[in-house]
Amino acid sequence: MAKLSSDASQLNQLLTTKLYVPPPRPNLVRRPRLIERLNAGLGRKLTLVSAPAGFGKTTLVSKWLSGLERPSAWLSLDGGDNDLARFLTYIFTALERLDPSLGQATQAFLRTPQLPDLETLLCPLINEIAALDTSLVLVLDDYHAIALSEIHSAISFLLEHMPLNMHLVIATREDLPLSLARQRAQGQMTEIRGGDLRFTEAEAATFLNETMGLNLAPETIRALEIRTEGWIVGLQLAALSMQEVPPERIPDFIQAFTGSHRYIVDYLTEEVLKRRPPGTRFFLLQTSILDRLTGPLCDAVCDSSCEADGQATLERLEEANLFLIPLDNERRWYRYHHLFAELLHNQLQATQPDMVPTLHRRASMWFEGEGLLSEAVTHSIAAKDWQLAARQILRTMIEMMGRGENYTTLLRQLEALPDEIVHASPHLAIMYAYVLAIRIQLDRVEPRLQEIESTAGDQLTTELELQIKDVRAHVAVLQNDGERALELSREVLEALPEDRADDNPLQRQARMGMVFNFGHIYLFFKGSATKAEYWYAETLALCQAAGSTTLSLRAMMGLAQAQQLQGQLHLAYKTCQQGLQLAKKTEERYGQELPATAWVQVVLGDLLREWNRLDEAADYLERCIELCRLWQVGDMLCASYLFQARVRQAHGDFAGAVESIRQAEQLPQTYRDVPWTGGPIPACRARLMLTQAVSTGDTDYLKAVEHWIQARGLRADGEIKSLSDESEYLVWVRLLIIQNKPDQALQLLARLLLAAEDGGRRGRVIEILALQALAQGALGHTKQALIPLERALSLAEPEGYIRLFVDEGGPMAKLLHQAESHGIAPDYVSQLLAASEIKTDDEGLVEPLSDRELEVLRLLSTDLSAPEIAAELVVSVNTVRTHIKHIYSKLDVHSRYEAVQRAKELGLP
Repeated sequence: MAKLSSDASQLNQLLTTKLYVPPPRPNLVRRPRLIERLNAGLGRKLTLVSAPAGFGKTTLVSKWLSGLERPSAWLSLDGGDNDLARFLTYIFTALERLDPSLGQATQAFLRTPQLPDLETLLCPLINEIAALDTSLVLVLDDYHAIALSEIHSAISFLLEHMPLNMHLVIATREDLPLSLARQRAQGQMTEIRGGDLRFTEAEAATFLNETMGLNLAPETIRALEIRTEGWIVGLQLAALSMQEVPPERIPDFIQAFTGSHRYIVDYLTEEVLKRRPPGTRFFLLQTSILDRLTGPLCDAVCDSSCEADGQATLERLEEANLFLIPLDNERRWYRYHHLFAELLHNQLQATQPDMVPTLHRRASMWFEGEGLLSEAVTHSIAAKDWQLAARQILRTMIEMMGRGENYTTLLRQLEALPDEIVHASPHLAIMYAYVLAIRIQLDRVEPRLQEIESTAGDQLTTELELQIKDVRAHVAVLQNDGERALELSREVLEALPEDRADDNPLQRQARMGMVFNFGHIYLFFKGSATKAEYWYAETLALCQAAGSTTLSLRAMMGLAQAQQLQGQLHLAYKTCQQGLQLAKKTEERYGQELPATAWVQVVLGDLLREWNRLDEAADYLERCIELCRLWQVGDMLCASYLFQARVRQAHGDFAGAVESIRQAEQLPQTYRDVPWTGGPIPACRARLMLTQAVSTGDTDYLKAVEHWIQARGLRADGEIKSLSDESEYLVWVRLLIIQNKPDQALQLLARLLLAAEDGGRRGRVIEILALQALAQGALGHTKQALIPLERALSLAEPEGYIRLFVDEGGPMAKLLHQAESHGIAPDYVSQLLAASEIKTDDEGLVEPLSDRELEVLRLLSTDLSAPEIAAELVVSVNTVRTHIKHIYSKLDVHSRYEAVQRAKELGLP
C-alpha cells in the first residue's frame, strides 16, 4: 500500500476515524429487549451503558443506531482525549457531520493558548442544536478513558442545559464521575448495566452455534454461560479456543475454565495466541502499542518476525473476527478492541519487555515522517527516548510559532520530560519557559529561566543569554513593565545578526517579537504614535517575509492603532481591511476562521463607532468578543468590552454599557492590566458615569468619579507617563468642567496638548481642543471657545470624526450652534448637529422644557420634597424624578439649587 502523505486531508482522515460508527457484524445476535430499552430512553436526556470490558456495549449501541431513523453522531474516546480543547473539537466535528452549521464558530478556535469558560464554549452549540427542526443522538463511546475533571464538568453542563431535541448516550466501563442524581430523580436517565448486557442462555446459544459456527449441546452452552456469567468477550475467546479443541475434550475445557475475569482473559489470550501462526502472533503483539492501526504504520513498527504485509494482515484479522474494529468505510484504519489490545500488550510486556521501547520508537519515527508530530512525541515519550522526544518537541514548537495554536498538549508533553533532560537542552528549557509565558503562567517562567542560568554557569553562551532575554522581554510586556521591556527588547534586537538571510526560525521569531515590542512600547508607554507606526510597519514586513499570519495580524492591529491616534482614521481603516483580507486567505487555505482576526476587528469596531456607524461597530465588536472569549485573547477581550460599552452608550443603552464594563472588570488581572488606547477600565467606567451625569443630572455619578480621582491621587502637576495616564487625566478634565472649575481644566489641558502634539497624536489633539472649547464655554467665553473648536473641526473634518464631538452632549451642541452661526465649517457642523439629535431653542436651551417639566421646575423652587411634588401633581415619585433628570439635562445643571438659579437667569416662568 502506498505510503500515506502528510497533507491536511490525511491528517483529517486520521482524526475522523474516531467518528465512524463501528459497523454491525454479519450474523450478530439480535437483542430486542435491549433495543427496546434504548428506544424508550430517547424521550430522556441520557442513556448510560455501563459495564466491565467485553460486555458488548459498543456492539449494542452501534447495532441500535443502524436501525434508528434519527440522525446520530459518534465519538470513540481514548486516553489521548484528556485535553478539553481536543475533546470538544471532536464533539463539534462529530456533530458537524450531521449539520454543517453545528459548532462551526466554536470549533475553529479551540486550538488556542487558553480556553474560555464552559458556558462560553457550550452555550452557542446548545442554542444551535435547539434551533434545529430535527432531533439527534450523540454517542460517547469508551468514556472511561476520560480522567480530566474539566471534561466531566463540560458533560455535566451539557446535561444540565441539554435541549429537548438532543439525546446523549455514554458507554463506559466505569460509572461516571458525574452527579447524576437530578437526572435519576427527574426520570431523565436510562441505565443499562452489566447484568442487562450479559448474554442469556438463549443468546449464548445463538452466538456460539450460529455466529461462531460451533455445534454445542444445550448443557454445554449452559455450563459455559454459567462459567462466563454471560460475559460476551469471554464467550468469544472461549469459542475461538474451542474451534481447535476436539469435541470429546470440550467438557474438560469448560471444567478448567474458572477463575476471575483476569485469569480467564490471561488463559484464553494465551490459548488464542498459541493457535495463531507465529507471524500473525508476533504482529498482534508488536502492534498492540498502537491506538490506531493502518498498513504502512504496522509495516514500520513490526520486525521481520511478523507477517510481511500489514494491510493484508489487518484484513485477514478482521475476517477472522479477531477483535479488530474498522474505523472508516475504506477499511484503511482499524483499532483493536480495547480489552484485546490490553491483553496483547500485557502479553508483550511479559514475553518481550525489551522490545516495547523499540516498537514505540519506530511508531514515533513513522508519525514524525507523516508530519504528525503530536502523535510522534506521544510514542517517543512512551519509549522513554527523551532525546528523540526533546528533538520532536522543539520541532513542534518551531512549527507552532506564529500560528496561534493551542499549547495545552505541548505543555503537557514538556511536563512529561524528566527535568534532567530539559536542563540538558538549554534550547528546550527556553522553549518550556516560552510556552509557560504564552499560557500566561508567568509565576513559573522566571524560576525556569534562573534554572537555565544556574545550570549553564560559566558555559552560558551569548545565544542562550539572548533567548533568555527574549522570554523576559515578553514577560515584561505582559506584566506592563514598559521600561524593562524596552531595555530587554533593545538588547535582544542589537545582538541579533545583521544578515537576516541566515536567520534560523528562532532568530526570526525573536526579531519579529522584539520589533513588535518596540511598537507596543513606543505607543503605550512613550506616547509616540509616529515611532510606533514605524516599528509596527517593520514588524509587518518581517512577518510577511516569514509567512507568519498571526503576528502579521497583530502588527496590523498595532499599526492601525498608531494611525488612529495620529488622526488618520481612513488609513487605519484601510490597514484593518487589509488585515481582514489576509485573514480570509488564510481561512480559505485551512478551512477555519482565524481567532487572530479579532486583533484587527476590534480596531475596526472602534473606527466605525467614531464614524457613527453604530450598528456595524456593534456587530464587529460582538464577533470580537466571541472570538476573544473562545481564544482568551485577554487584552483584545478587555478592549472589545470597553469599546462595546461606548457603542451601547452612543445607542442610549446605559445599562448595557455598564454591563460591558462589568464584564471587563471580571476578567483576570493579567488581562485587565494590559494597556489599550481606550484607557484602563476604571477610567472608562468613570467617563461613562460622567456622560450619564451630563445627560441626566444625577450627582451620584459625579461623586463616584470624584472618589475615584482622589483614590488615584491625580495631581495638577502629576507625571503623565503613558497613554493610560493620559486617559485618566482627560476624565479628570471633564469632571473639572462639570464641577465649574474650568480654569483648572484649562491648565491641565495645556500640558496634555503639548504632550500630544510632541507625540504626533493628532487624534488626541482634536479631543483636547474640543475639551478646551468646552472649558472656555463653561467660563462664558464663547468667542475664546470658538478658537480651539475651529481648529479641532478643521483637523477632524477630513477624517470624518463624529462621536468625539457628539459624545460630549448638550454643552458641545451649544458650541456647535455658535460655530454654525459664525460660519465655521458649516457643512461639517451641520452633520455633527444632525448626528447629535440635540437642538437649541431661542432661549439657549439645548431642548425646550415641556409644560409638565415647567410645572415641576416651579415646584422645585419651593420646599416640597419629591414625594410631596408627586402628590401635588397626582403622579408617581418615579415620574417626578424622571422629570427632574430631564430638567437638569436641558438646563445643563447638576442640582436642584442650580436648576432654580438657571431658571431665573433664563427668565423661565
